[in-house]
Amino acid sequence: MVKDKTEEEEMKDVIAEIRADRKKRQQELVEKIRGGHAIYLVDQILGTLMERDGMTHEEAYEFFDFNIGCAYVGEYTPIYMYEE
Repeated sequence: MVKDKTEEEEMKDVIAEIRADRKKRQQELVEKIRGGHAIYLVDQILGTLMERDGMTHEEAYEFFDFNIGCAYVGEYTPIYMYEE
């Protein structure tokens, strides 16, 4: 007879899966860093665009998304990281 998981057990499984995924992404990021990739924080880029160029948050995000974040500049294209 198969016992159904309780809600608490299911939640623990989900949390474990999220943690494993996060650890995997962190390891991938470390490998990219070792490969010479620069990492930029998107929030800081947006802050610079807003302060320097007088953009609103929405304008800065749109500019970043269209002109910076999607640009491929070769093998060492920077990594853009969003803070949680």
